[in-house]
Amino acid sequence: GLAMAIMGMLVEEFHLLKLEGTVSYITFGLLFIAIAAILMLREASK
Repeated sequence: GLAMAIMGMLVEEFHLLKLEGTVSYITFGLLFIAIAAILMLREASK
């Protein structure tokens, strides 16, 4: 659902950055935050 859509967007952003030859720490930070938020939401919805 929404989580998969968000992950898909992040993966696309990551691939674009990688193709440009720039893998930024900001991207990894946002990815980590997004994963943490998704996991917390999943725990809360149980």
